Amino acid sequence: MRITGYRSLTTVHEWGRPVGDVNGVVASGITEVPVLLLETDEGLTGVGLGSHPDVHRVFPALEGQDPRAVTSLYDRMLSYVFKSGHGGQVFGTIGALDMALWDLKAKIAQEPLWRTLGAADRFVPGYASGLEYALTDDELVSFYGSWAERGFSGAKVKGGLDIDRDVRRLNAVRDVLRVNSERPALMYDVNESWGAHQAVRLARSVEDRVDLTWIEEPVRRWDVAGHRAVAAGIRAAVATGENLTGLEHYRALLDAGAVGVVQTGSVWGITHFLRVSTLAYGHSLPVSPVGYNANPVAHAAASVPNHLVTEVQDLTFPVGLRVDQEIADGGIVLGDTPGLGIEVDEARIAAQAASGQWSVPGGPSGRCRSAPHVRRHRRTHRRREPAAVRRDREMSARTALVVRGGWDGHDPVGCTELFVPRLESAGFDVTVAEDLAVYEDADLLAATDLVVHSWSGGELTSLQEDTLVSAVEAGTGFAGWHGGVIGTNVGNARYLRMVGGRFLWHPDGFQDFTVRITRSPDRDGRITAGVEDYDVVTEHYWVLTDGLNTVLATSVLEPTGGQWDEPVEFPVVWTRRWGAGKVFVCTLGHRVADLEVPQTATLVERGLEWAAR
Repeated sequence: MRITGYRSLTTVHEWGRPVGDVNGVVASGITEVPVLLLETDEGLTGVGLGSHPDVHRVFPALEGQDPRAVTSLYDRMLSYVFKSGHGGQVFGTIGALDMALWDLKAKIAQEPLWRTLGAADRFVPGYASGLEYALTDDELVSFYGSWAERGFSGAKVKGGLDIDRDVRRLNAVRDVLRVNSERPALMYDVNESWGAHQAVRLARSVEDRVDLTWIEEPVRRWDVAGHRAVAAGIRAAVATGENLTGLEHYRALLDAGAVGVVQTGSVWGITHFLRVSTLAYGHSLPVSPVGYNANPVAHAAASVPNHLVTEVQDLTFPVGLRVDQEIADGGIVLGDTPGLGIEVDEARIAAQAASGQWSVPGGPSGRCRSAPHVRRHRRTHRRREPAAVRRDREMSARTALVVRGGWDGHDPVGCTELFVPRLESAGFDVTVAEDLAVYEDADLLAATDLVVHSWSGGELTSLQEDTLVSAVEAGTGFAGWHGGVIGTNVGNARYLRMVGGRFLWHPDGFQDFTVRITRSPDRDGRITAGVEDYDVVTEHYWVLTDGLNTVLATSVLEPTGGQWDEPVEFPVVWTRRWGAGKVFVCTLGHRVADLEVPQTATLVERGLEWAAR
């Protein structure tokens, strides 16, 4: 059997209630569900669920392959995108394809996936969760009453901004579930809404009034020290991991003892869950997958020894999907249909007219569309905060414009998505544009405090260049990294003079080199404060730069046996003034993984804030 092609569908899930969390709410209660169908030469089709916008890039790694070699094909997909990195939407695409491969493997064996994976029992313990942030207290009690009737004795409550409200709701849910247990398990999810400076204090305040099983994502997903501080400062376990991609993102958290319950995102696929479970097992930690439509990872959860409990988010399934499982007895009862047990009714999906709204106004991602080329990042549902929390959070409101696109090899979406939440946390109102035409809007640029440019290989029109450079000269900040800022607009002389440098060449492949922090006085703020020299493995840029730059970090490019025979030191990070505006440039950042290196992330985050007006 060989893989021959794929088809992509989109159905919807009709929740029957507003759904979301502290970051935003879908008021309509209708969300899209992407469906990936992986086809073979023998007529068998594998089903995968989850967003997969990069399937056209990843599928060539699978074409013509035997679908039974699932784990080898998973690594083959990772290797296929090695150069550009596997973060963000690429990892989601790999997850959907991986899910479809496992579905095929079990269908070929003519057995349900839970049996293929070696599970002895079809029952998967679960806890109730409903993305219920927007429900009133009365609606919350009624909602969890239906779960209590199905035997559930544990539930999650979303919160983060108003801990008095959260405590009241946690206690109400506890009372509902006491019909099944004297001490129901309560999971408290604040969805990364707290800063490290306040998380322990707020968590303790909740714990003083509620017995928590775990607190979920108390700080940003990459904050190892913050998670460790919370883990050491409270009685409940710390749960996190659903937004991490790849084992490399888990190791630091686990090695630091910063997590007590290891989570995985269901949309990242079956193999990802299995590998994270093994890593967690090696640290004597339990694993818990977060919920997703049709609960596909439940099959894998049934097979691992350290599975604790699986999140179940609804009692019904998306339009056009028939799912062989039952939600009963406080968990998921998996069926005997071969594969994942998901049958796709394409005619039913084609007939449904509703449209999902994870990515329009009110969505948890905080994005809304205001023009064909612009996406705005805003939290759209926020209840009144207690004064103490509000004082911790409030900062002066500034505006940032993120312009991304161009060559996909530099993953402009994945890379910028690392810093959009950080800008928002720093008090910026962030707008995302995916068309260079945004640079024709002089009024918009004049009102913008910071432009983050991530567009490799593009070129500005004369109008776009003049409008952008004039705005920076008048005080708008400008920043970017790697080819997205110095490997672009090579025909735009005013632009190149403004940024102070241009990429010319790099040796083949990734190089192992040291980023050296300069010791000269830094007249442009404390961007490098506390950052020591550090090693990276990535593209090593040969750049031409302006002597007017303030160089904050350098690296040495060793001879490669070509036209030069002595080491050459090049700037890696620099700042400069351009008129009334400030410019920050980092040459690192070929892929998401490069920008996730803690020292690089710190330099870029500080550089963005420094450059802003």
